[in-house]
Amino acid sequence: MNAIVVGAYLPRLDPERLARYVAEDKWRYINVAVPDLRSKGFLKDFTDEYVVERAQEIADETQRELQQAALFEIEVTDSDGTFDISEIEGAWEPSFLSPDGSMLLERLGLSPVNSQSFRVAFWIHQWSEGNELVGSNGPLELPQFAPMPERLWTLAPYAIVD
Repeated sequence: MNAIVVGAYLPRLDPERLARYVAEDKWRYINVAVPDLRSKGFLKDFTDEYVVERAQEIADETQRELQQAALFEIEVTDSDGTFDISEIEGAWEPSFLSPDGSMLLERLGLSPVNSQSFRVAFWIHQWSEGNELVGSNGPLELPQFAPMPERLWTLAPYAIVD
């Protein structure tokens, strides 16, 4: 099995896109997530005012965390089905992607266990210059950091730590 880092991204390199992501996430919370949970009998005690207040708190926290987070994309080839994302220190919210990184692997009816080639995108919290991405065999070589590609804002969404 071969695994190389093909992308290293910092959301803070594109402040306008970062702000748009946070605003879209806030909108989804208010207009999709909460109504869905209410329809299932949850959050009945949440007033609309509280929902808006909580949405802003979540948005503020997401903005703060994404200012410090980094997203990495690893390409795995010749996989024997044993790739384990937990071997990368601090990996958070992995998204397993098609070999070209254009869609979620599960949409193809596949998983890392039954795919010879795939990508995985994952977050590292509180990334700063000089940090190392460490796997089971030591530090991984990183490409130069870049703004996040548009596809990854959707395919590898950020979730705040609760």
